Amino acid sequence: MKITFVKYRFLSAIAGETLILISRFLNLFIKNEITSFFFKRSFQNIISSRHGRKKIWFYASSVGEAGVCEILIKEILKHKKNIDFHVSLMTDSGCKIAHSNLSHLADISYSPIDSPFNVEKTFKIIKPDLLCIIETELWPNLIFEAKKNKIPVIISNARISNSSLKNYLKIKELSEFVLSLVDRFYAASFKDRKNLLQLSCANEKIVVTGNAKYDFYIDKNNTEKIRKTFQKMLGFNENDLIFVCGSTREGEEEILTSVFKKLKNNFPDLKLVLVPRHLSRLDEIKKIFIKKNIDFRLRTENSDKKSDAVIIDTMGELKKIYTLADIVFVGGSLKNFGGQNILEPASLGKPVIFGTYMDDFKEISQIILSEKGGFQVSEADIYDVIRNLLEDNDLRKTTGLNASYAVEKHRGAAKKQAQGILEYL
Repeated sequence: MKITFVKYRFLSAIAGETLILISRFLNLFIKNEITSFFFKRSFQNIISSRHGRKKIWFYASSVGEAGVCEILIKEILKHKKNIDFHVSLMTDSGCKIAHSNLSHLADISYSPIDSPFNVEKTFKIIKPDLLCIIETELWPNLIFEAKKNKIPVIISNARISNSSLKNYLKIKELSEFVLSLVDRFYAASFKDRKNLLQLSCANEKIVVTGNAKYDFYIDKNNTEKIRKTFQKMLGFNENDLIFVCGSTREGEEEILTSVFKKLKNNFPDLKLVLVPRHLSRLDEIKKIFIKKNIDFRLRTENSDKKSDAVIIDTMGELKKIYTLADIVFVGGSLKNFGGQNILEPASLGKPVIFGTYMDDFKEISQIILSEKGGFQVSEADIYDVIRNLLEDNDLRKTTGLNASYAVEKHRGAAKKQAQGILEYL
């Protein structure tokens, strides 16, 4: 056992268990984000059913990974019915989405804090036959505990970005030891395979399957119905041009609202729908709209009120809201946040715009660009790109069709990963 792992295990035991005990005590008297964070991620809050069947524990992080869990579970059930599932997420938003979309198929909980005792107790409660980690949740005690109990460990949709690789190389001895305990990597791309090899992962353990995120289900029969429902709900007319900005982050709303105000002079029927990545920023975003003198309302306010813009103050509706769009901007990309997933609007045939900071979705963005399904923009040229799309109906339509084609062309990874997972049960 590597000395760095022993050090990590010792420090995580002291820090993790101390924080959990303190949060359990404080939570009896003070309930806030800090005390509840550790309390919710301790084994005391995990309930996992058992029906005498094989069980897969999907360990994930947030909303995007919750979507991959849903895709893989539904694909697995196509091949084998009698399996139990437990899905754990690290974030509040991820848990909320998982409860909404997966509670009929799996037990849902928060992912445990990675301290030895907490992880050990969690394994005893969930009792998995296989641990399937989504993307890059490389928690040393979690993986070590699985191997100690002779439970196979798979990393599905494995993604190691260049920035993640740099961080892992800073703790190379620990990273290599933890990764050596993994039985199989289903890599999302050849670039991810290359980065895994740089972390000394065994070549024979890595299988490049493609990215399972392309395989999310699209109910095309209901798309028009959903569009009309949200059009009425948000108070828009049939002839309105809708500009949807999804998953926006700090600094982007200032840019987008300025662009919208300028475009509105030439396109009076243009409407803006802004969906922030974090609802905790709502007050900050409202102030920006007020400062820019943009007529807006919140999604949860009276739908009879007609406004030029709507700020979405609910979770889990972005995919449906994309059906409204004539043009989509996907946030976290004009400022350096690594980008967000552009596949959902692309699959709906929407022309997609995103910024220069797409490090976390580099492969996907390059595919969309190569198929001419979208545009990568900077703060300096975003106005011109959107204006061209608004002025040219054919360009808008063709770009959207290209985006949809790019997604369809790369489907199939989920089936490969699901079949690989089943081989270990």
